[in-house]
Formats: sequence, C-alpha cells, structure tokens
Amino acid sequence: MAKKVESVAPAQSRSNSINLDASQGRSALAAWKMIYHLYGARVEAWGDPTPDGITATGFTVNGDNDPETVIKDISSRNRRLDLLSTYGWLQGNAPEHYADAAEITADTVQFYKGSVDEGSAKSPAYVKTAVANYKAANHLAKKRGPKAKVIHLDKMSEFDESVLQTLDSESISLLQAALTRAAQTKAPVQEAMPV
Repeated sequence: MAKKVESVAPAQSRSNSINLDASQGRSALAAWKMIYHLYGARVEAWGDPTPDGITATGFTVNGDNDPETVIKDISSRNRRLDLLSTYGWLQGNAPEHYADAAEITADTVQFYKGSVDEGSAKSPAYVKTAVANYKAANHLAKKRGPKAKVIHLDKMSEFDESVLQTLDSESISLLQAALTRAAQTKAPVQEAMPV
C-alpha cells in the first residue's frame, strides 16, 4: 500500500532520483523534518512499513545536494521512528518549520554525529551551508560577536564613563558631534507670560 506524497515544485532544480531500501528509508523518515527543510527532500511514494524500516521510491533533494551523500551521512546510526509525527509525513503532510536555531542544532548533532569524525558532532560542509541558508531564509540567523554598548538616555545620572574608554578617539569625536547637533536642535522652552 504505497502512499503518494504531494510535493510543491520548488524553484530550484532537483537532484537525480534514487530509491531507498528499508534501512535508508527509516533513516530518511526519522530525519524527515531536517532533510525536508534543509535540502528540499521529497519522495514520490513511501512503501509499507516493515520491521526493518520503510522503503521509499523517487527520493530527491535540491539540485545542489547529492541524495546518496545525504542518506549515507544520516544513516550512520539506527534511529527510532516517532509514530505521531511520521504518520502525518507518510500521508503527505509537510513537517512543521523549525521554531528556533536550537532545534536545527539539535537535529544536526543527532543525525550527523560521527559522519565526519567518529565520536565528533562535527557536520559536513554541505550541512553548514544548508543550515545557514535555512536560517537566513526563515529569519533564524543571529548576529554573533560582542554585544553592542547601549547608552540609556533616560538614565544619564547612572552613566559610567568607563564605557567610553573602549572607543577610539575618532568614535568619541563622532559621538560628541552628534550630541552637539542634538543639543542645538532643541530650542529652549519658553513659558507663556500672563498678560
């Protein structure tokens, strides 16, 4: 009893189509949320579940990825299938999007652990590229680096000048010029005089 999976034609080109044996199909289905969103994985039809897993025909990914490499890398460990989520996917429902970057990290560590170096959680380069593209497209990317210093104008009485010591003289001059311009645009408040 093969189930037909509807897929929306993506704007990208597709890879060559491969068929998955029961073990590979189990790995693909266990990681379906990740490979669906990161690589655009699609299946023409899922086979019937067996004790060994589930077969899949017509497995493809976005054209810039190799379906055999994706399957080989996620198949290094035997995964259990979650009945509630996989049942919907077998019926052709798309997996829900990732809510935050931590979910993506958890999946990549879970499914790619040992695929680069045994015992390492390091991911292959194509995974890093796919994750970065997904995060950028879904506004999950976070700016890295030191936190910006913030001067709260409503708390100037608590201002600590030591914050300015980390700035170079040119930045201090720019700040001083901006404060001078702001002060010049403020007209003194004149009170109305009674007549």
